[in-house]
Parts: sequence; C-alpha cells; structure tokens
Amino acid sequence: MSRSLRVATAVGVYAAVIAGTAVAGSALHPHSANSATSIPAGACPLVTTTRQSGRAIVTYADNSNDPRVAQAVQTAVANWNQSLTNVRLVADPNFAAVSIRAGDRNEPIATCPSSTARTVVITLSTPRWDATSGPNAVVDPAASMARDLGRALGLPSGGTCPDLMSSHVCASRNASPTAREVAIVNALYAPRPKTP
Repeated sequence: MSRSLRVATAVGVYAAVIAGTAVAGSALHPHSANSATSIPAGACPLVTTTRQSGRAIVTYADNSNDPRVAQAVQTAVANWNQSLTNVRLVADPNFAAVSIRAGDRNEPIATCPSSTARTVVITLSTPRWDATSGPNAVVDPAASMARDLGRALGLPSGGTCPDLMSSHVCASRNASPTAREVAIVNALYAPRPKTP
C-alpha cells in the first residue's frame, strides 16, 4: 500500500515532504494496550530494522549534500537519541527509513492516514536554507531538523511554543523534544507484547 505524507514547518522556515510506503508486517506494535501514554490521532511510526538493547532501530540517510543540513541532522539525531528509550536513530545509507534530501518546493502539512509503519523522505526547501534573513530563513537549523524528524518518527504537530512540535510560530523553538513528545514516540515504538 503506498501513500504520501507531506509536512512543512508551521513557520514556513522550510518545507519537508514526507512521502512513504506503508509496510505490512513491521516489527512494531504502535498502539500497545500496555502503554500508559495516549497516542494522539495522526501519530504513525516508521519501519524499524531490528531492536538493539530493547530499542527499535530507525535508520536514516542524509542525501542533501549540504554541510549545514548535515550538522543540523547530526545535532537533531543526537537530541532525539538522548531523549528516547524505545527507539534509536542510526545512520545507514543502504537502507534508510528516513531519507533527507534538498529540494525547492513547499508542501502543505498533512497527518498520517493510518498507524501502519512506513518509510519517509524529508525534502528540505533549499531556498529557505540558503536565505540569510527574512521570514523564510532557517533561524535554528537543529530545531527545524529535530521537528521534521519528530514528524518522521510519527508525531503530529501540536502543543504550544516553545515545544518542538508546536504548530504555532515560535520566536524560539526547543531543539529537543518535551517529555510529552518523548512519551508519545516511546509509546509508538514500544516492544510488542509477547503472545502465547
């Protein structure tokens, strides 16, 4: 089953297109009955390759060929990995559940149509990353990338400023997820309960 999920930052700093393919039989149990965290509508997980030390592994590749993006990706991945207990982002250019690339188009924000695990492509708007000032300039690349990775990991936009996933224009956005955002992502990637 194929589908597309398109996301962009609410502040219009840059656009991210997440286009994906749903994968049946993923090793996830996104809505575990044992989870104490309520998973909001619109939340959907990525395909995981395996579990290591109890954590689902989500692979990513930065194909943008842009050193500014590479630094933002590195910082954003570190922020997410320091916060999460059930999932870890790991670079893998051969199989990426999240592929990051450069482009030149803005896309509208959309929600996940189902909870089926998928792969995604985040397309960053090059003109916005190249801008040095103005309302469309990337002011905090790490926070912008962390927000897009949050969307890729399955978080819908929401919350208030300065929350990472806030759908509001924020003078300064957190570059790290809040405890609530972390709890939702951890619930999405919780281990599947063993069945007899």
